Amino acid sequence: TKDMLPKSITKLNEDAANIAQALQCFKSVQGFMGDRFISFPDALVSELVDKMLTLPQLRNELYVQIMKQLEGNTQVESTKRGWMLMSLMAEFIPPQQSLLFFLLHFIHERFSDEYPAEIQGYAKYAIKQLENTVRRGEPVITLTYIFTHIITQHLTASRVTFCSIT
Repeated sequence: TKDMLPKSITKLNEDAANIAQALQCFKSVQGFMGDRFISFPDALVSELVDKMLTLPQLRNELYVQIMKQLEGNTQVESTKRGWMLMSLMAEFIPPQQSLLFFLLHFIHERFSDEYPAEIQGYAKYAIKQLENTVRRGEPVITLTYIFTHIITQHLTASRVTFCSIT
């Protein structure tokens, strides 16, 4: 959907700061998936991971937001990017225990032949990454994340500089 959320999806104890952050996360999810125009959508991944590291109370909210954007999404590219985001989050950020079984069920349902092979592949990768991440416990920043973060920041900075010259 291109619509904004009026409030957080999960219960965030009416904490205004958390709710505001949750709504910003949803804009980032939409932007990365191409459901909202953002100049540099790939940079949103590292921003979301950074936010989940500093605001762990939003982890479940982010996973539910991604699921919301994926459910019933008929846009091929948006769905593909949503599964990319789900896989990346699963690799770096474990959900809270209260969401784990629901999330595993959501992902596992996409193994079905009713979904394109590419989506099945992302779902299988996401399950594997999620199992590893949950086994590890708290988020662990890997070299892959650091590399992705540095490259994304460099590309964003290069584009901004390039754009300001012209």
